[in-house]
Amino acid sequence: MFIDSTYFRDEIRLSINTNQVEEFNNFITKIEKEVLISFLGYDLYKAFIEGLEAGSPEQKWLDLRDGCEYQVEDENGNDVYVQWIGLMNTEKKSMLAYFVYYFWMRLSQTTNTPSGEFKTVDENNVAPPNSLYNQKVVSAYNKGCDLYGVDLTCYSSSDWFIKGLDRPYAVDLNYYEEILKGSLYNMIYFANEASADTYPNWAFTSKDKINILGI
Repeated sequence: MFIDSTYFRDEIRLSINTNQVEEFNNFITKIEKEVLISFLGYDLYKAFIEGLEAGSPEQKWLDLRDGCEYQVEDENGNDVYVQWIGLMNTEKKSMLAYFVYYFWMRLSQTTNTPSGEFKTVDENNVAPPNSLYNQKVVSAYNKGCDLYGVDLTCYSSSDWFIKGLDRPYAVDLNYYEEILKGSLYNMIYFANEASADTYPNWAFTSKDKINILGI
């Protein structure tokens, strides 16, 4: 596992009883693998895991796991630093934790209804307001999506990415807002821009944010 129970605090706090520890750890492993294969593709996921298990992992695998700083060019042509916090870190904030929280809550504490996810009862046999509960689990999923990232090529309104133009005249300004976010997508994308053989077998699958109805 990249993360453990210590990542589930603050807005994604979970109370795991002793009888659930093994089940929860297995669930973390399952969701981590599913999310990373979705993000990397199986080929790169396999290379990533094997790379970390090597005696001396290459820096690119450590950057992906532990985080790193990299530079991008903003809309004014200035080089600025951006930070990817990593899949695991001392801040105990991880893309993986947000997704694990969301799917664990859905699996173990909610019922899927036409109105969204609903927690039946709490320890006092009291059901919280459905809308407030949905906001919490949906917010966790969407925060995971923020760190997961989006396909930057969707932000081009020209053929910049095809022709490799230095300064395209028609680029959606949202592109420049997006590249300043420290997402995993951005880190890998710009690593490949700097050297195409850094993560050459990357097969990205997009994840869309969801609304309070879970769609």
